[in-house]
Amino acid sequence: MKIHGLSVVLGCVLGAVVSGFVVRQATKPDTTPRQERATDADRGLAQQLADLKSANRALHERAATQAQRQEQLEKELKRWRNKTLEPAPKKEHDEPTASGGKPTNKQVESAIEKFGGNLQHIIRGTERGKKAAAEVRAVLLAGGEEAIRHVIGKFEDTTRDPGTRLVIAHALAQSGDPIALESLKAHLRDPDSGLVLKRLSGHALAFSDAEGLNPVLEQAARTATDTGVRANAAFGLQRRGVEGGVDLYMQATDDAFAKGDPAALQYLGGLGLMGKKVLPAVRKRLGTYKEEQALVVLIMTVQNANDVEAIPALEKLAYDAARPKSVQNAAQGALQKLREAVPK
Repeated sequence: MKIHGLSVVLGCVLGAVVSGFVVRQATKPDTTPRQERATDADRGLAQQLADLKSANRALHERAATQAQRQEQLEKELKRWRNKTLEPAPKKEHDEPTASGGKPTNKQVESAIEKFGGNLQHIIRGTERGKKAAAEVRAVLLAGGEEAIRHVIGKFEDTTRDPGTRLVIAHALAQSGDPIALESLKAHLRDPDSGLVLKRLSGHALAFSDAEGLNPVLEQAARTATDTGVRANAAFGLQRRGVEGGVDLYMQATDDAFAKGDPAALQYLGGLGLMGKKVLPAVRKRLGTYKEEQALVVLIMTVQNANDVEAIPALEKLAYDAARPKSVQNAAQGALQKLREAVPK
């Protein structure tokens, strides 16, 4: 029932009470003088009317209060409905954190998985990669030693595929945590550590900006028996500006081709990340390498770098009938582009 109908209801109740009173008075035996009876009846009726008016005012006041309360409730209901329709704020992690506000193991693993989607940006050194590294670093450091050791255990789990373990290794390297870094360095130093652990550790450390890595990287780049371990460590050295890093990298690559290692081509893929400092070594190998795919990669490297100093070496390849047609075509295309770049 709406509040504005209360006055009509109250009016009906008042009329019924008055009517009943009059009927009861009319049927009562008349035992008093007529004038006295009329006076008493008038006074009684006036008192009853006064009481009813007082009750009526009280009811109206109560109705007004209820109307105000209803209006307030409607406002609160409207605000509540609007709030429930608003999108929930996005959270970094949906699961509750561990005691003390530390991330749970599940949250740590989720952060590393997200980080893995940006691994190529880490390798290329883009702003997106730097942001991803900062995010996973914050989660790991918030987790403390317990989280770091949990992640180390995941990295050393040989039942996991190498791709997943590579992402984990890079997360440890990007954390900058001493325990995490020492774990990776230990695998790189230990002669009894497995080949996969050595390669993954070296690859991860190569892209870390942490201090104190040069000694372990240089030792691996010079003495490791596996060319992949040597190449990864040498890449880290040249990335950190260590003199001789490029030469060590190219020596490992040369050895890989000499041994027929299928991964040798992958090492050439890293040349594009080294910048102009690698170009002298690339120009030299344009005249020494024989492998078809290797030569095409080297040609594309100098072409993409606009290395006009490579023109003499390219001219020898472009019209050498002894070379595969793919090499000749790649060299001719690179020559055309580089000649256009030569200042007139």
